Amino acid sequence: MLKRARIIDEGADFSAPVNKVELHSLLRKSGFRVIEIKLKKDLWYFETPVKCLEYVEASSVGNFLGNVPVSVREKVQAEIVAELTKCQTSKGIESIYHDLFAFAEKSLDNSSKKHYQVICALF
Repeated sequence: MLKRARIIDEGADFSAPVNKVELHSLLRKSGFRVIEIKLKKDLWYFETPVKCLEYVEASSVGNFLGNVPVSVREKVQAEIVAELTKCQTSKGIESIYHDLFAFAEKSLDNSSKKHYQVICALF
């Protein structure tokens, strides 16, 4: 539907995160006046490879490795832990998260009254 409304490009990839330029464009095409878009880099450290894997499994609501057959799941988990071990530093295993914040407003009608819809969203 967004493609038909020409809000997004035909070749848009919804599996990839949106960047600042794309978000700005989407908001403008949707009739919003962009006030500000901020990108915040957030570093996390996991004490061990196992704790990192446990976090990913918990935060994926059981979908992480869900497509891997149960018969080989433990082997795959062991391989992931082995690869994460290579990334271990004295601080732990670094994980970088990028939070994208958008502040924008949109008039709710075309009248002279100033009724605005304001969004503040995390992407």
